[in-house]
Amino acid sequence: MPDEKTLIFHKSQTRHLILKLAGCNSQSPGRKQTIPRHSHDLWSLDFCSSGMSHLEIEHRKYAVKKGDIILIAPGDEHRFIYTDSAFSCYSFKFELPGLSDLPEKISIYAGDAANLKQREGIITAVGSCLAGFCPARLLDMNMEFTVSSRFSGIHILEELLYGVTCHYIYGEDKITPEHKEDQLLRKISEFVHLHNGKPVTVEALAAHLNYAPGYLRTLVRKCANCNTKTFIDMERIKIMKALLLYSDVRISELAQLMEFRDAKYFTRFFRKYTGENPRDWLRKSK
Repeated sequence: MPDEKTLIFHKSQTRHLILKLAGCNSQSPGRKQTIPRHSHDLWSLDFCSSGMSHLEIEHRKYAVKKGDIILIAPGDEHRFIYTDSAFSCYSFKFELPGLSDLPEKISIYAGDAANLKQREGIITAVGSCLAGFCPARLLDMNMEFTVSSRFSGIHILEELLYGVTCHYIYGEDKITPEHKEDQLLRKISEFVHLHNGKPVTVEALAAHLNYAPGYLRTLVRKCANCNTKTFIDMERIKIMKALLLYSDVRISELAQLMEFRDAKYFTRFFRKYTGENPRDWLRKSK
């Protein structure tokens, strides 16, 4: 492996997964090579995008081909054994605090024929994210590099890797209560964003999520330590801030767009959750 190319990386405590290294691993046809056995302190996730190779994880051996996904737990010894065939995969190494409660670390090889189309779709999405958020000059060098939070949208790639990892470790029926709580809040946020920050009632949200309104209120209070309307309003505020900061919309126009009866009521709403009126907040944020 060539020397690591280092870029600045900023940890984010709000993310489930902290992506450390990313890169493309490829082998030209007609060149046999065996990588020495080794292990990592980080989780490793490989998405095979073309060709085939062989892989050893601890005492297990696999024939790895296009469409396969490999999740290697921290501390598990492994190595790739390249054949005469061409081979390439997207490789990621990351910390995953949300899985610290596992009774044991689990390495997983997903290569059965049953879910091949699903896995190929995931690999296509991962490759598109990596190509979209990381410099092409690094991807073309066939090397690992440290990921920087300066790459726009890198959190989307992190969330995708997090979802894939949890899917293979837990399965849909084994997701922990903490992960279910995170999913609920994420679904609420998505619903508010689908409505572009306009008013959303608890009843409409509950119907969308197939919950009784009272039960949804209980769940949100438990997950977010606030009532459901407050959580909805705070998500709306995020959208309003983004529009103020990144568009040319005027405050009076934004009030109308967000369906407030007038700019004065919008200002009062904004101040309630930010402590400032929109004009002062915008001046400080630019």
